[in-house]
Amino acid sequence: MNRLYLIRHGETEWNLYNKTQGCRDIPLNDNGRHQSMMLARRMSMYNIDKIYSSDLRRAVETASYIAEILKKDIIRMKEFREINFGLWEGLTFEEIKKNYPEEHKVWKETPHNAKIPGGEMLKDVYERVMVGLRKVLDESSNQDIIIVSHGGPIKLMVLGLLGIDISKYNRFRQDNTAVNIIEIYENKNAVLTLYNDTRHLLW
Repeated sequence: MNRLYLIRHGETEWNLYNKTQGCRDIPLNDNGRHQSMMLARRMSMYNIDKIYSSDLRRAVETASYIAEILKKDIIRMKEFREINFGLWEGLTFEEIKKNYPEEHKVWKETPHNAKIPGGEMLKDVYERVMVGLRKVLDESSNQDIIIVSHGGPIKLMVLGLLGIDISKYNRFRQDNTAVNIIEIYENKNAVLTLYNDTRHLLW
């Protein structure tokens, strides 16, 4: 059995001000670093074999706190980057709604059909992320694995592993440093045992 710990990165200034980050390489802010320290304390309780991360700075920074306490290397993978939001990157949600009303409406109501100006379609992100996930699972049989990524890719991995259509994307939520646990058995059946859990931030 593989046990996957899918973890969203800590808070950034752009998260704080509701700006769309996408593939912009934004670092953690002070609160994000504190969140990551609390997260690392939590993850020290588990027997982890490998740590993978998106290659974007906010994910790598978050993973580094865990890696330090677990004495593990970080394997960086571009496949786990956030969705490329094109011209929306750097804009707040309200600015997107105001400047791109039609595209925003489609994104909110039927995200799988949305064509973000200059960005990726959800189905393409899904394919990218699942290719990366298959690589990880192929080289990590019967191991406990951390993947530090972003809200979008994590939701898509959960949907893909559970066989849920990506049209349901907006019905799922991911908070900063949220921990999600999925167990994958020999018959390839996946069981979600924990979702969007941030209890470590209350310790």
